[in-house]
Amino acid sequence: MTAALACLLALAQPASATPGRRLDLVPVSSARRIELMEESPSGDRLLTHDRSSSPVLWDPRSMRVLRVLSGHPEPPFLARFSEDGSHILTASDQLALVWESRRARTLARISAPDKDEFSFGVMSQDGKRFALGTEDGKLLLSDGLDTAKVRTLSSHAGKVWDASFSPNLSQVVSVGEDGTVRLWDFASGKAVGSPIFFKARWARFSPDGKQLLVTGREGAAKLFDAATGKEQFSFPHELGDRGEGATMMAAAYVGKDRQGVLTCTADGTMKVFDRKTGSLIRDLKGHTRVVREIRYSADGLYAGTYGTDDKLKLWDIEGGKELPFTRPGGEDAFLSGQQPTGAHVGQ
Repeated sequence: MTAALACLLALAQPASATPGRRLDLVPVSSARRIELMEESPSGDRLLTHDRSSSPVLWDPRSMRVLRVLSGHPEPPFLARFSEDGSHILTASDQLALVWESRRARTLARISAPDKDEFSFGVMSQDGKRFALGTEDGKLLLSDGLDTAKVRTLSSHAGKVWDASFSPNLSQVVSVGEDGTVRLWDFASGKAVGSPIFFKARWARFSPDGKQLLVTGREGAAKLFDAATGKEQFSFPHELGDRGEGATMMAAAYVGKDRQGVLTCTADGTMKVFDRKTGSLIRDLKGHTRVVREIRYSADGLYAGTYGTDDKLKLWDIEGGKELPFTRPGGEDAFLSGQQPTGAHVGQ
């Protein structure tokens, strides 16, 4: 396995950048492979995780370790900021922890159901609600950090792959290994409408909450009407090697006001479609083989990609162009087979 697989992208919030400012690549040393790097929206916290030990919280300006987020009985498989950066969720098979991100204090501990294991976790945009999926198809929902109020739903006949909140936090969409995508009313815990039958891996609400963008496991991403479950558009979308595992290859809402949908094709071309009309807006060409990893900036205007052609690229999505940068150590720095360093990308 090449060291290049561990070079993930954490894109800083471009809204704070000034026009013409260059992109900075800051090498981050690691004795292990780094599989996740995520920067808080404020830019003053960096979260790294290698999935073989505890996640680490950094000050990205000084690259000083603020705290190792320990406390799990086994290595966590998940570590992520809430969208507003106020909280951090970490999860291992048997335990999920919610942290306050400023001082890295533990605020809540949630144990997996008896004879079950966690498979996925997500927080609401404000960090005050969370949803946790399990291997046996359960979905745990909590409003606030009072673990006594956690509700457990039987959501899928098999592993819960993914879940996310609607923009107004009133609904949750979940994706199951059983080939269904389901909507839930958060307040009551009741199912909304009929299941969508699609072998999917990820699902996200549109910014206005009216559409669902569902990334499939078999070469397509689809847009559905969130109210009716009716399919609106289908786009080609290929998952590169390891696209379903530790890495992210979900189709995403991108561009100004998130009016575009970005997908990837087998030849490495990325396509941006209009989510309201389904028409092609532009192609992003640069990779010569399928993309295996993609990360988006918080405002959806920029992306970082890594392809099976062993190329690491940065993109201005709205401008439709690749952004030049120099990889630390040269083009082959992550292909040496030695222990890799991560790359923290900011603006």
